[in-house]
Amino acid sequence: MKQKEDSSTLSTTVNTSAHPTPNLEIDHIRSLDSCIKRNIPNDAIARKIFLAYPTAAFKNIEDTQFDILEEIKNFFKIPFLSIQIVGSSKTRHSLHKENIFTPGTSDLDIAIINQELFLRYMEISAEATNYYSDLTRFPRAHGQPTYNSFYKYMAKGIFRPDLMPKCSEKTNWNNFFGRLSSKHLHLFKSINAGIYSSEYIFELKQSQLIEKYKELKGKTI
Repeated sequence: MKQKEDSSTLSTTVNTSAHPTPNLEIDHIRSLDSCIKRNIPNDAIARKIFLAYPTAAFKNIEDTQFDILEEIKNFFKIPFLSIQIVGSSKTRHSLHKENIFTPGTSDLDIAIINQELFLRYMEISAEATNYYSDLTRFPRAHGQPTYNSFYKYMAKGIFRPDLMPKCSEKTNWNNFFGRLSSKHLHLFKSINAGIYSSEYIFELKQSQLIEKYKELKGKTI
C-alpha cells in the first residue's frame, strides 16, 4: 500500500536557515513538475497550486485582482475566499493545452466554491424549466440541446452558467460578467465563472487536469 506523503514534502525548496528568504518568483509549472516527481498526490498538488499559490496574471497588479474579486463577492453575496482563479491566468501555462497566458487575449476563469450558491442556482434552473419538464428553456450549441451536458456537470457538482436555462438570473449573470469584462479588456478577453459545490469537488476537477497534464508530458506517479 502506498504510504501517505508527509505534507512537509510539498515544499519545492529546502529551508537552510531559520529565516529563509521568501520566493517572490513562483513558477507554478516547475513546482507542479517537482511535486509529480516526488509522487505527491494530485489532490495535494491541486490545493498547493490553485488554493495556496498566488495568481500569475496578477503579479504586481494585486489591487486589480482584489477589485475584480470584490465585485464578484458583492454581486453574489458570498465570502471573499469562496472565489478562486483557475486556468492559464493562475498558472501562466495551461495544463491541458499549449497555451501561455497572454494579456488581453486570454480569459480570466473564476471558480466559485460555495455550496449555498450552487444550490441556489440549481433551484433557479429547476424553477425556470418547471422542474425540468420544459427543456426548450435550455440553450442550443452547434444545433444540439445542452440539457444533457447541464445534467452531467450538475451531477459532478459543477454549475456551468453557459448551459443554464433561459431566465432572468442568467441574463443578470451574463450582464454582470459582461460589464466586469469590459472594465479589464486590456488584461483579459473575457471574465466568467463556474460554481463548485465544495472544495472537494474543486480539488477533484483540478486533479483530473493534473492527471491529463501528466499524460500529455509522459509523466507518471
